[in-house]
Amino acid sequence: NRLHEAIKTGISVLTHLGYHPPLAFSDKSAIDETFKETKATIESMTDDEFFTLTAMEDSDVLIAMNFMSELLSIAHLIDESIGICLMAHMIQLSMRYGVCKESSYALACCSALL
Repeated sequence: NRLHEAIKTGISVLTHLGYHPPLAFSDKSAIDETFKETKATIESMTDDEFFTLTAMEDSDVLIAMNFMSELLSIAHLIDESIGICLMAHMIQLSMRYGVCKESSYALACCSALL
């Protein structure tokens, strides 16, 4: 299937960039735990903390976020676990490096799963 191949290629590119999601896509319990941790991080933040997040400036991270956003848009069609891994990783990168337009997409996907 071409969508599966696109996901594999995208993950390969992310790996070469150094931004591969840190989880094995087949480890359902780890994926569930990562989602719970991501959810807890978001829920613990105040509005002021959200509003003070800086804009992402690191060009490598911006490229990785763009790639993950494209992958996330098809991952939910193929395998929800891959989508959750990508979404959680994007949110983690956003908290570490700042926010970009792709951050809002990851947060929207997260809210859809709640």
